[in-house]
Amino acid sequence: MPEKTIDPVVDAIDEEANPPEYPAGSPLLHTIAEIRPRSRRAQFKRLLADFLEKQAAVNLLGLATDTEDMEQAAKVRSWAEMDELYQQMAELMELAAKNPTHCVEWTDNATDEALLAVFQVFMRRAQPGEAPSSTS
Repeated sequence: MPEKTIDPVVDAIDEEANPPEYPAGSPLLHTIAEIRPRSRRAQFKRLLADFLEKQAAVNLLGLATDTEDMEQAAKVRSWAEMDELYQQMAELMELAAKNPTHCVEWTDNATDEALLAVFQVFMRRAQPGEAPSSTS
């Protein structure tokens, strides 16, 4: 991936021209606009909205920062929240998958880090509500 500049507009143009690549062996995913039928796409978007809300709540609680001062029960709760986020990532990927069976097999066996890497590439490549770029 190219280096980031200090100009966010230049970085955005560069990322659009050179979208990130999925890790080798990961499932192939449709863009959000390609998910069919529309009821499946609607299900995907509802689950994505839930995921984004939960992610924001986890970040607001400071769970993405230092947890050393938290009580043990709070730590375990935060880990459970992260597991739920990973599960939602897997469900979102299954809904967007070109081959859902392969995707489920892959996500069931993938590490959290691999799952997160694929999901991050997917989100950067297919932002909700954005139309694919035109060649005209």
